[in-house]
Amino acid sequence: MSQFLRLSDDDEEEAILKTVDICKIRPCPPQYFFAKYILGDIGEVFVSCGWLKGEVREILCGNKYLVQFKTLKEGAVYKSSALRPSMDWQDGGWIHTREVDVKCILGDPEIHCDLVEDVDIQFGKVLDLVRRGYRLKRQDWLNGSVNIAVAEAEVEKNNYDPWIDATDKEKIEFLTKQAEIYKERVGYLEGLEH
Repeated sequence: MSQFLRLSDDDEEEAILKTVDICKIRPCPPQYFFAKYILGDIGEVFVSCGWLKGEVREILCGNKYLVQFKTLKEGAVYKSSALRPSMDWQDGGWIHTREVDVKCILGDPEIHCDLVEDVDIQFGKVLDLVRRGYRLKRQDWLNGSVNIAVAEAEVEKNNYDPWIDATDKEKIEFLTKQAEIYKERVGYLEGLEH
């Protein structure tokens, strides 16, 4: 059983009771007591009886922020302790609203190499892994890095081809056996026609 308050049209609060399956209940998002925000960050503020999402429009003295809500014309000033980062419940965990769930990179990753500092020597290795078929994972983006050893193992596993290690003699033997098998099948099929 869950109870929550809802504002009615005449600004009166009314208690709502609702039965909810336990698997539909998510835990509270983590608390950020000393969070710092920058212009454009999306945060949430507890207003009346619920959390409203708003954008940080100004950073003021005394650890205060001007927050603009989509539903209101004017912004309001809040202490950082009244503001929390906006988070969404996704795949069984809390993620910041500004985080993006990247499934794969389309196009040439070299086009975006300017997004990484020149001193990052691992970037070339990551580019090579992507060219060879590695698909960046959500965790790679969240960590801001790729575990090269794990990625190499995945690429090797996905790109394994028995021909890579075979010698030319083994390839010829295999193809000769395949040709003999097909010749026998053709002979069998020709025998069915008569």
